[in-house]
Amino acid sequence: MSMTLRVPALAALALRLVPLILSLCSLAALLRPSPAGAEGGLQVHINQVDASQFPQVTATLSVVDQTGVPVRGLQLHNFQVSAGGAQLPVLELTPAVDSGIGIGVVLVIDVSGSMQGAPLAMARQVARDYVSRLGPGDQAALVTFSNGVNVVQEMTADKNALFQAIDRLQAAGNTALYDAVVAAVGRAAAAPLPRRAVILLSDGEDFGGLSRASRASSLEAAARSGVPVFSVGLGQAPDQGYLNELAALTQGQAYFAPDPAALPPLYEGIQNLLRAQYVLRVDFGQGARAGQYQLQVTVRSGEASGVGQRSFEALPPGYRPPQLSLPGLQAGQRLEAPLLLVPSVSASEAVTVRYLLDGRLLQERGSPPYEHLLDPVSLSPGPHNLRVEVRDAVGGSAALEVPLTVAAVPPRLRILGPRGELGQEAGETLKMKGATTLEAQVQSQRPVRAVRFYLGDILLAELTSPPFSVTLDPAAYPEEGVELLVTAEDEGGQEGRTSVRLQAASGGWPVSPLLVATVGGPALVALAAAGAGLWWYQRGRRRGQIAVPPPTEAATVSAAPEAAPPETPPVQEDTWPPGPLARLIVRGPGMAEPLTVELAREPLTIGSGPGCGLQLQGQGIAPRQVRIWYRDGKFMLHDLTPEGGTLVSGQRVFWAVLEQGDEIQIGPYFLRFEEMTGWGTSRSPEA
Repeated sequence: MSMTLRVPALAALALRLVPLILSLCSLAALLRPSPAGAEGGLQVHINQVDASQFPQVTATLSVVDQTGVPVRGLQLHNFQVSAGGAQLPVLELTPAVDSGIGIGVVLVIDVSGSMQGAPLAMARQVARDYVSRLGPGDQAALVTFSNGVNVVQEMTADKNALFQAIDRLQAAGNTALYDAVVAAVGRAAAAPLPRRAVILLSDGEDFGGLSRASRASSLEAAARSGVPVFSVGLGQAPDQGYLNELAALTQGQAYFAPDPAALPPLYEGIQNLLRAQYVLRVDFGQGARAGQYQLQVTVRSGEASGVGQRSFEALPPGYRPPQLSLPGLQAGQRLEAPLLLVPSVSASEAVTVRYLLDGRLLQERGSPPYEHLLDPVSLSPGPHNLRVEVRDAVGGSAALEVPLTVAAVPPRLRILGPRGELGQEAGETLKMKGATTLEAQVQSQRPVRAVRFYLGDILLAELTSPPFSVTLDPAAYPEEGVELLVTAEDEGGQEGRTSVRLQAASGGWPVSPLLVATVGGPALVALAAAGAGLWWYQRGRRRGQIAVPPPTEAATVSAAPEAAPPETPPVQEDTWPPGPLARLIVRGPGMAEPLTVELAREPLTIGSGPGCGLQLQGQGIAPRQVRIWYRDGKFMLHDLTPEGGTLVSGQRVFWAVLEQGDEIQIGPYFLRFEEMTGWGTSRSPEA
C-alpha cells in the first residue's frame, strides 16, 4: 500500500510549525543571561576573591560563551592574571566541581500575592530540583519575602529539611525586595564554605513601602558582601533595571523568564554554571603590601577571549575583622525613655560605628566609646529597625539589626531664661530683676497643638506656634516666691510639663503678676488681673511643716492658718465653719502606725524638699511632687513633676479632683483621702 503526501499538506504543516519555531526562538532569547560587555566572545566573571592568605590570593570565576553556556576544559595556559599592570604567576587552576570545593547557596523566593498559583508552584519545583542536585560538600538556605523577610531555613546540607521548608511556602502580601537582598547576601557571606552565591527570584518591583533598606543601600550591601547574585525576573513586570544592576555589581548574572514554564531550564543552567566555576590561586610576591588591588583575569580559548576584573582589599598581617555586640538592647524592646547605646567593639584596626534607623543615618562615631543616645521623643511612635554598623580602615565590617518599638511619649520642655536653661536642678529658683522673658522650647514626636503658661492656678497664656514665650514684670514677691508651670500638648493628646520657681531679687509680687508681652503667634491670654475679674495672691506667712519618717504612734497634724496681707482683694467666703475639711491617712515603709494630715483651705505641698508642708523621703519622690488645695467646695491635686509620677486610685494623673476614699500613691507611700463628716461632694459654697 502506497501513501502519497501532497504538497498542499506539506505547506499546511509548515505554516502550523512556524509559530512554534518563532516561540522557541523567542524563549531562548529571553532565557539568555543579560550581556556583561565581554569582548572576543567570552564572558569572564570573577565571582569571589579570598585574600585571607595574602600574598597568595584565591579567585573563583566563571567563564561562559556568547550564549551563556559555561566553557569547560580550560587549562592553566588559557589564563593570564595581573594586578596594577604587573603580571602575576598562577600557582594553581582547579575546576570547582573536580576539587570538591563546596558552595553555600541562598535560595531567595518572592512569595508576594502576585506569586499565587502557577508561579509559586513552579518556584517550589525549581527550588526542590536545585536542592536535589546539591553535591556532597554543598549547602543551601531558604529565604522568602513579601511584607517582610523570613529566613525559612538556615544554611544546611540536610536536603529533607530544605524540602519541608520549600513545601510550606504560601503567597500573600506586598514585595519587600530591597530588604530581601540585604538579608540574603548577609546570610550567604556568613556561610561556612569557600564558595557562596545567591539565587533570587522575583516577579515585581519593591512594592508597598515596607522595605527599610533603600534601593541604593541594598545595592551597596550586596556589592560589599563579595557574594555573586544571580537574579531571576519572572513574568512581565519584574524590576529589570534593579535586577541587572544587582547582578553586575556582584559579578553574578541576570536572567528573565516570560512565564513559570521557563524556570526549570534556567535554574538548571545557573547550577551548571556554578558547578563549572574555576578556582585560581595566584601569588603577589613576598614584597606585596596590604591595600586595595584590582585583579584582572584574561581568558583565551581558540579565537575567543574575554576579560574579568574585580577589586579587593588585602589585609595586613595579624588582622582581625571587627566584632560587634550591643549590650542593653533586646530584639523587640519597647523604647519608652532615652537609652544610651554603648556598643562593644573588638577590632585590630581603627573603626567607625554608624547608627541607622529604618535605613536613615542617625549618627556616625569615629572614636570610643562610640555611644549614641536613642531618644523616643525624637522618633515617631511604632515599630522600627535599628541597624548598627562597624567598619574598619581596611574595609572589614560587622553589623547588627535590632527590631524595636518606640512608645508614644509626652513632649519634652525646656524653659530658657536670660542666662540659659532653667529647672535643671531640683528646687532651682530664678531670681528676676524687672521684666524677664521666658521661652519654652518643645521637642515632640507629633506637631505641637498648644503651649500653656500657668502662675499658680491661673492660665497666663496659651500659644499655638513658636516662639513660645512670655514676659513677666515682677514688682514684689512674697518670701516663698511663685511657681511657673509650663505644659505642651501635641496633636496626639500627649502632654508634657515642667516648672520653675520664680522669685523677685527684692520686694514681692504685686496683687496680680503682670504679663507684659506674649510673643510668637496667636495666643489665648487669661490674666490674673482686676480687669479680668480674677485675682491671684500669696499669703505672707509660712504654715507648719510635717516631716516623714513618721513618729512611732499615730499623730494628727493640722496646718497653721495663714494671715492674708492687707492688700489682698476681697474674695467670697463660704459659711462652712473654719478648720479641717478633709484628711490624708499616710502609710508607708517603716511606719509602725499611719500618719493623719488634716486639710483645710490652705494649700499643701508634698515632696522630699525642705520647703514642703508634708515631707516624704523615698526613691522617685521629687523635691516638690504634688500640691493639694481647696477650691469651689472640692480638693484639687496637681502633680508638679514633668513626668507625672503620681497615681490616684491606680491612674497616673497631672490634675485630679479628689473624691471620698481616693488613694494617692507617691513613691512607696499611700495616702488615703477622707472627707470630714458633714462635708462632701454635694456641698455648695455659700456667699
